[in-house]
Amino acid sequence: MVAYGIAVNATIHIVAHLINIERYHTSQSKEAGELRNKLSGLGKSPNESYLNPIRTYETNTTGEVLTTIAGITGVVITVALILIMTSSTEIIRRSCYEVFWYTHHLFVVFFTGLIIHVGKDFKGLLARVQIDINITFGAWKWVLSPIVLYICERTVRLWRFQQEVVITKVVTHSSGVLELHMKKHGFKMGPGQYIFLQCPSVSQLEWHPFTLTSAPEEDYFSVHIRLVGDWTAALFKAFGAEEKAFKELWMLPRLAVDGPYGSANTDIFHYRVSVCIAAGIGVTPFASILKSIWYKCCNPNTVLALQKVYFYWICRDPSAFEWFADLLFHLETKMAEKWKNDFLSYHIFLTRWDESQATHIALHCDDKMDVITGLRQKTCYGRPNWDNEFKQLAENHPRGKEPEFWLMAAPGRVAAFRLPPLPTIGEIIKLFHLKAQRQLSQNFLLDLRLTDKIVKQAGELKNAHVCEVGPGPGGITRSILSAGVEQLLLIEKDARFIPGLQMLSEAAPGKVRIVHGDILTYKMEKAFPKHLKKDWEDEPPDIHIIGNLPFSVSTPLIIKWLENVSKKNGPFSYGRTQMTLTFQKEVGERLTANPGGKQRSRLSIMAQHLCSVENCFIIPGQAFVPKPEVDVAVVHFTPLVQPKIQQPFELVEKVVRSVFQFRRKYCFRGLETLFPESGRLKRTEQLMMTANVDPTLRPFQLSMSQFRNLCNTYRKMCDEDPTLFVFNYREELKQKKTRNLLKSTSQPEQTEEEDQL
Repeated sequence: MVAYGIAVNATIHIVAHLINIERYHTSQSKEAGELRNKLSGLGKSPNESYLNPIRTYETNTTGEVLTTIAGITGVVITVALILIMTSSTEIIRRSCYEVFWYTHHLFVVFFTGLIIHVGKDFKGLLARVQIDINITFGAWKWVLSPIVLYICERTVRLWRFQQEVVITKVVTHSSGVLELHMKKHGFKMGPGQYIFLQCPSVSQLEWHPFTLTSAPEEDYFSVHIRLVGDWTAALFKAFGAEEKAFKELWMLPRLAVDGPYGSANTDIFHYRVSVCIAAGIGVTPFASILKSIWYKCCNPNTVLALQKVYFYWICRDPSAFEWFADLLFHLETKMAEKWKNDFLSYHIFLTRWDESQATHIALHCDDKMDVITGLRQKTCYGRPNWDNEFKQLAENHPRGKEPEFWLMAAPGRVAAFRLPPLPTIGEIIKLFHLKAQRQLSQNFLLDLRLTDKIVKQAGELKNAHVCEVGPGPGGITRSILSAGVEQLLLIEKDARFIPGLQMLSEAAPGKVRIVHGDILTYKMEKAFPKHLKKDWEDEPPDIHIIGNLPFSVSTPLIIKWLENVSKKNGPFSYGRTQMTLTFQKEVGERLTANPGGKQRSRLSIMAQHLCSVENCFIIPGQAFVPKPEVDVAVVHFTPLVQPKIQQPFELVEKVVRSVFQFRRKYCFRGLETLFPESGRLKRTEQLMMTANVDPTLRPFQLSMSQFRNLCNTYRKMCDEDPTLFVFNYREELKQKKTRNLLKSTSQPEQTEEEDQL
């Protein structure tokens, strides 16, 4: 922010100068006006001061500026500032660090020019206008102290540069890390401190900071250097890290060391409980600290105030554990010998792997020792859920009167829960011999990019409670867990999928609950904790329903849930629970169809009068295994605070079903089925006239407001005649057919009797 502030103010300063110079120049023109001409003309007489430094209109303003010390220094410091700021961008810092390093040393030019610029600018201005003011320019006083300190620091560094550094050991790790062991006369360090390192054969000027990874108790000091830029790449090459044959120590290039410099890490020994968090190569200060702890534990004369250490290391490269695992192993062994198994609690998180590593890890998941580190403590996979971790720490160590916690975190990114390496969905299907059954309308979605996209439509799922319907082999399940949910309820009817889902449950301990049952009969009222309940008028609760529904179940299930929405029971007893479900493309179009659309149907009215319905995207059929004959639509439902038709679900469903019973005919024909045969025509005309609905409209042409009027009018007619609501048109047809059948069978018998007579 300071750098941006300097840039903004410098820009304003430069623009103001340019505008002023142009105004000075135009003031010498005839078009400037009489007053400005007279003011600009001052100074033409001997011993007369002037106000306008541009003396004639023909003067070249650029040349005039560049002939003054203030103008020249202004250009110099502006160029220096531009170079410093542009080289500070992340792209240049990462791709060419030397450019960043060298251009930042232009600060010497910048501040020197700034002092000259300010002094000459103000003194020149006062001299031109001949103002007799006693002003002392003391800018040098403000910069003198920092300059003296800077010179002293450079002098000390130059003196330390002359001191001999002996390289005793060079180790190249497979993770692109160079380990250097060194000795230097009079070198004393504390745990977690850092040094500045220079290699003259690489660069005569560059000094780079590195954290010490050795302990003060050791007779050497060490650093671990990761290959990340051009300077470290040159250092690797100079030490022969890229060669198969190692160089002799006397052949290695000379190193200069400045330091050590202190840090807050040593405070770890002043507290009873310490929490250390590292990411990647940022683990180096903790290597020194943990080694120091190990040495102190080995020394019987040392009394440690420290009673518990929690260590978290998040790393994306399995090979990076190589050099650090030995240290942890020694600590683990030493603590076991001293009966202090609970002293060090470490948690290692691996955040990146490939399929071969995942298979290898899955095959050795039951081994006593971790397959990656060789430690008793198993490696975790994905990034930690910090809310849960800190909650557990708080439970383990209740707050007391005395301060007992020390927390240090090395730079790194914190993200949501991520699943450990697991076999792919395809491998799960092969492992458990799973086959999609056509009678159950099963189709597997194997592409995790599509499952992630489905889950994304549900909205923010971090720390949410989710119910997945029909998880099958667990494709969408993985995406839901990766979104950082608090709890996931899986309801699966097919017992063949349970073992694969249990594997996912073990990979996400405490997060997954599996129910072997039918979603159509499962009681959702008790599926989630009571504290998640919200009033219907509030925002939707942190509860979501997600599912890749079998085609045979999707329509009856959504009708059942829409009834639950209307009655505010089932999963909607917790509030306006959101749903993200898959349907056949045609069904998805029906759910979201507008009046007049070809797909407008009973589902359109029932869904849209209770929910906000969005057709999110279409999944092509070829994305599924086996490939269905139709494409699939992903539809998102959010219950409305107030339904658009405020009548009981059964009444609305009866009216809408009757209207669409004869979809291609006039709506009058469908509405007739609401009334008994006696008085049917009269009552139908009364219904349509009162509801103000054109009887010649087709069912798919009716708007939501017209359906609302029809339902409200029909409700009044039912209140006047309660037998109307229980009337069933199909039952009436069935009874009529039965009477006609009995009548037709009795007539021939009667004819035979008449013939006999």
